[in-house]
Order: sequence, then C-alpha cells, then structure tokens
Amino acid sequence: MSVLVQVRNLHVTYRVGSRRVPALRDVNLDIPEKKVTVLLGETGSGKSTLVRSLINLLPPVADLGEPSAILYRGADIIKADAAFLRSLRRSEIAIVPQNPLLASNPTMTCGRLMQEVLSMADHGKERLTVEDCFRMVEIMDPKRIMKSYPHQISLGQLQRVFIAMALAAGVRLIIADEPFSSLDRPTRDRIMVLLQRLKKERDLTMLLVIHQLDLIEEIADQWYVLYHGEIVAEGRDSFITAHTIHPYVKKLQKALSEGQSPSRQSTPKDIVMKVKDLSYSYISGQGWRFRKKLEANEVLKEVSCQIYRGEKLGLVGRSGSGKSTLARIVGGILPVERGHVFFKDKDIGQILQNDEKTYFNQVQYLLQDSSTALPPRRQVAKVLRESLMAWGETDDIDSRISALLADVKLDDTFLQKGRSQLSGGEKQRVCIARALAANPSLLILDESLSSLDKSVQGE
Repeated sequence: MSVLVQVRNLHVTYRVGSRRVPALRDVNLDIPEKKVTVLLGETGSGKSTLVRSLINLLPPVADLGEPSAILYRGADIIKADAAFLRSLRRSEIAIVPQNPLLASNPTMTCGRLMQEVLSMADHGKERLTVEDCFRMVEIMDPKRIMKSYPHQISLGQLQRVFIAMALAAGVRLIIADEPFSSLDRPTRDRIMVLLQRLKKERDLTMLLVIHQLDLIEEIADQWYVLYHGEIVAEGRDSFITAHTIHPYVKKLQKALSEGQSPSRQSTPKDIVMKVKDLSYSYISGQGWRFRKKLEANEVLKEVSCQIYRGEKLGLVGRSGSGKSTLARIVGGILPVERGHVFFKDKDIGQILQNDEKTYFNQVQYLLQDSSTALPPRRQVAKVLRESLMAWGETDDIDSRISALLADVKLDDTFLQKGRSQLSGGEKQRVCIARALAANPSLLILDESLSSLDKSVQGE
C-alpha cells in the first residue's frame, strides 16, 4: 500500500499577543493512496490546523516547529516554493471547506464559480459542463443553482457545490473539513455513497474530518483521533471495538455504541409562537437592469405550526426544503409575505414595526453559519460585552461574560481571541453565548450544533 502523504513530527504554535498557544504537538500520520482516512476530534483539538498545514495555508501568526515535515509523494510541502504550491493546489489537492459561505466569492454565481474550476481542470477528452458536475452530487434543479449566488441557496446545497468543484478539478486527494455538517441525514447518506463510488471510479484518496461517529464504521479505511493537538489513537479496524486506554476515545466509543438517548417529553403550556398558513417565495432574475426576467421560487407553502412554552420543537427537512427560511421569518429577519405569525398572540409584523428591540430581546435567532454570524475583527470579550450592554446590563459585566462562556463550556482564555482564532465548534458556542446574553424566551437554532462533536453536543 503506497502512501500519498506523510506527516512527520508536526508542531504548530499560534502567537496570541505575548503568549504562544500550542495547536499541534508531534503529530505523525499517513494518508495511503486510494483510501479514505478519517480524522476525529472534539472542537478545538487542532483538526482544521492540520488540514491547513497539509496545503501550506497556515495564517501568519502560526509557527512551525522543527523538525516538522509534510511529504506529498516525497516532496516536502513545508519547504516547497510558490510555483510548486500553486500546481499542488490547482491539480493535486482540493479542499471542501468547513464554512462554504465564507469560502465562496459573494459576487459570483454558483455556475460561474464552477466554470472557473472547469476552465483550469484538465479532463482530457472528457468535456464536463456545469450541469454535469452539479448532477454528479445530486443537486436538485441545477439550472436554478447555476444562476444563484452563494447566499441565495442553503448551506447544504452550497456544500454540495464545493464537493462538485473538488471533483471537477480532477485532483488526486480531496480533503473535506466537516463535509456533512450542513446536510440532512438522507442527503448525507447519498453524498457518502457518491463519494465512495467516485473513489473507486477515479482512484481518489480522501481525508475526511468529521464528528459524525456513525460514519466512521461505514466509510473509513483507517482512522485517527486528535485530542488537544496530539494523535491519541489510530487504527484500520472497527473504531467501536478498538482497544484503547485513552479516556476521550473511550467516551467516543461509548457514545457510538449507546446512540442518542431519547429526549424527555414536556407538557405543553402557553403558546409562545404560532405560524398559520405561511408562504414565502424568493424572486430571482436574469438580464440587465430594467430588462430582467423575474421568476418566483416558492419555498414555503401554507406552513402551520405552534411552539409552546417549555417545549422543544424540532424541524426536519432535506437541504433546500425551506427550514432556514421559516427560521428567519420567525426570527424577524425576513418579512411575513403571505400568512400569519403570532408571538404571544400578537402579530410579529406589528411588534417589529412598533417595538423591534423588545422582540429581539425575547426572540434570538442563531444563524446556521457561525463564521459569518461573528464580526471578523472583534474579540470574544467585546462581542459579549456589546450584547449585554445592548440589552441594558451595566452591572458586573465581566462576571456575566465569564458565566456565559462557562455555560457553553469555554474558559476565559477565549476572551481575547478573534473569529479567525476559533474553530468551527468554538464559533458556534460563542454565538450561543451571545444569544443567551439577552435572556430570551424563545431560541431559534438553525443547525446550531452541526459543527460540534457528539460528546460536546450532549453537554
């Protein structure tokens, strides 16, 4: 079995002010050719740092320790020149990012993004079209997605666009950083089957960074567990039966063997939110200025539901089915187009018109993509301080900030960190803490646990 990538003695440290924060310590792993390697680890364990190291895209504040080496087919990526790295990223290695909305160009349609990749890829005699690529990843209505900008489609659809871009580039190695986090279970299973088929047909090598434990038994040829920047377990056999003495790995094995525990039932009381016959359409257009041809795409059709005090209401649906649209309307971000939405027996349209601040004080909506929900240049302490002050809290703010972080299992060392210094799961927990700062009576969580590993989800 030939090895495509070898990571040897990898040490990565981040400079945070005058401190040095270790991210990876003496990491050693192999990625065998034409196999699927799975990397597991809790949020903040260094998974994304390892992924960036593999293509030499660490931020300027990162330092590599000696004698770190990353060998791709024998060539050291760390010491490679710019020309070699450009060739590597264009035709050898592709990354499916954890945050596709943040990674995409907001001024380009999905079709144009795809076309750029196709124009650089060498497919020999095979000439793929954008529609061909979108159909490969089972995107419904590919013609509409081609004309849409990244913000106009769901995160699950956008994630599949990036998977299609990776496949279209004709690369040897696909590195997918949490590729299934924004996909519903049926779509996730179809994409997984698709990746397995393409792996066989195209002899692909894949490194999957995931936290869905059930997938490791189905797709992994070998696996590694990263904990606090160190590889603490590895194997090529079943993960659930692997012998280990590390407590974190045992915790993951227990969570996988037991599955999710059933949720407790609550007794419905007062109706907090009532949705009645709600419909909503997105308008898209082609052409220039006044000659645009407008088309209406109806995503919600006479939806009705009720949310009771003390109750958890689950909304399930495939990617692009309208879940986020419904959440944004109830959260006061999108207007009520047709139908009615009542908050405590009052029409939310009138509430937002007369007393917007009071509504958002009681109803907090957590965006699906935590990266774009946080300001890029503000530290966590300032984000939480501004939230508390916006809701009228002025006394003992520092202790309230520490308490909010403790609620989401973060310590005070995160106060001076900015968005770029947080992992995907840490960003989500900061967003949850910011929402809790308002002491709301209704929380709307749009896939707000998607980037957290199973053990942290349970907490």
